[in-house]
Formats: sequence, structure tokens, C-alpha cells
Amino acid sequence: MMKYWALGLHFYQPPTQEDEITWNILTFCYLPLLRMLDSKSDYGMTININACLVDQIRKLGSPEFFDLTDKLAKDGKIEFLNSARYHPLLPLIPKEVLKRQIQTDYKAKGFFPSELAVDETTLDELDYEYIWVDESSLDLKSPIVKYKNKHLLVNNHKICHLLRSFQGQLQAQTAIDMLSEGLNVTINDAELFGHHYTERLQVLADILDHKDIKFLTGSQAVAQFNNIPTVTSIKPSTWQECTKFDLWDKNDLQKEYL
Repeated sequence: MMKYWALGLHFYQPPTQEDEITWNILTFCYLPLLRMLDSKSDYGMTININACLVDQIRKLGSPEFFDLTDKLAKDGKIEFLNSARYHPLLPLIPKEVLKRQIQTDYKAKGFFPSELAVDETTLDELDYEYIWVDESSLDLKSPIVKYKNKHLLVNNHKICHLLRSFQGQLQAQTAIDMLSEGLNVTINDAELFGHHYTERLQVLADILDHKDIKFLTGSQAVAQFNNIPTVTSIKPSTWQECTKFDLWDKNDLQKEYL
């Protein structure tokens, strides 16, 4: 049976990031990653490029970055996700700030909440066909669920953490063996593939070439899979290991900001 993978990549640098660091990550991670994706065929992937990172790359002047993302989108290889402009934790900010943060000239079908941090109030404010959430938000195991009038793509902790936390040189086969038959859903930082770990760009390239794995965009995953369970409630959650959102209110600066 074929293994399907709805993989999302989240491109982000803080708005306070130094130009030199952003340029380094752009040169040694983002551009090689996008060039690799351009060289591959017969796949779909979902990408979020945070708006404050777009501002930084425009300031630095890198037409190749935008040329590549435009070409990948036109070729049907990637589908874009919207997100909050400055990467706030949406459940912790006032509703009017949330609405301002998610305003955009481009309306994507899907949405990536920063740190996958959601609660029911936040989800009700997000008018998208599908939204990425972490599996800790649910009591049941399913890669996709229906919640009210939208679909939730559910991040698989096990696969996600393999890519972001595996110690040493990761091999493509290790990740392939962890994928289950049917649909797998994960979203990870794009910086994993070439910035945090140098070999993981080649790992992703090798998996894209595997004949028994089919990569899907978020929209394709929602459209292709039937018998999607419906849920009536969502737990406050994030992709980090914490209780609700207490990871973000532990020090004096965070408390003062909130």
C-alpha cells in the first residue's frame, strides 16, 4: 500500500533577526532547498513563508528566492499557507490583534498557526478551508479531522520530532520506515533542511525520489481521503511539550509582554 505524506514547511526568521544571519540562512538553506524542490517532479508540498521573513528577504534583495517560489507554485509543486505576520502565539493575544496579524492580500486555502498553538476560540476566528494543528489537540488518532466547517491537518509528533530532534546523521530510510501506510501529516521548520542539520536536505531529496511515497499538498490530502472523523472539541495545544501555553509565560519579559 502506498504511503502518502502531507508535508508542510514553515519558513520563518524573527523580525528582529540580524541581516547577516538571515542572509546566511537564505544562502545556505532556503535557496538550496528551493532549488532542490524545483529539480524534483510529481509531488505536492505545502509551504508557509512568514510575512516578516518576506520583508527581510525583499530588503536583502534576492529575486531568486521569489522566482523559485513563484515557479514552484505555477508548476503545482507547492501550495502556500497563510500565517500571522509577526509569529505571535494566537491564543495569547487580544482578538483585535489576532485579526490584524492575519490580514493579508493573498488568501490561501490553509493556515499555519505559530508553534501550532490553537484553542477553540482561535480556530473560530480563522476562516480557512484547513488549519494545521498538533496531535496533542485531540483525543483520537487521525491525520485529518473535521471541526465545525473546516478541516484540521494533524501533525504527527513521532515523525515531526524525528526530523527535528534525531541525534547524529539521519538516513532517509529511517524516516521512510517510520511512515505508516495511508496518510501521514507533518509540518516542520524549513531551516531543519540545511541550516540546523546539513544532511537533512539530502534526506528530503532522497525521500522525494522514493517510488512508494507520494507527497501531497494540504488541499490534496483533504480532497483525496474519505471517512474523515468529526470532532466537536479541541484542547488548547502546541507542537511543543508543555501544558497549554505555559512555555510562553515563564519569565518576566514574557509576562510583561502579555
